[in-house]
Amino acid sequence: AVTLEQCSATSEGGVLYLDEASAVVASGGVSMLDSDSGTFGGCLRMVGAEATLSGGVLLRGCATDSGQVSYGGAIAASSESTVTMHTGVVVEDGYAFYDGGAVFLSQSALVAHDDVSFVNSRVVRYGGCLRLLA
Repeated sequence: AVTLEQCSATSEGGVLYLDEASAVVASGGVSMLDSDSGTFGGCLRMVGAEATLSGGVLLRGCATDSGQVSYGGAIAASSESTVTMHTGVVVEDGYAFYDGGAVFLSQSALVAHDDVSFVNSRVVRYGGCLRLLA
């Protein structure tokens, strides 16, 4: 198991920041816990990147809260990113000051299937759990 806990970024990607053609695969007991960023992606921030989460991945207590505009408590993705989640992924207790308590996507794709849970996430504005923009 891999645990990434209480990570913080003043700007984007509290645990991990992926940009332009980067990719990450997390599976088999990876946990991202109680982490935050100021503006985008309390745990994971993606810009033109790909992430695959599967087989018992937990994102819990991820938040974006700069007291102003902030997006994607657990995950924020933009610029044609792709987030794929399957087989036992849980995203819980996310918070974004603005939009997308668990996940915020702008010009990106979310593929979720086979036992994926979004639980108890909240925002001040739009998309307590998910906020998807064209």
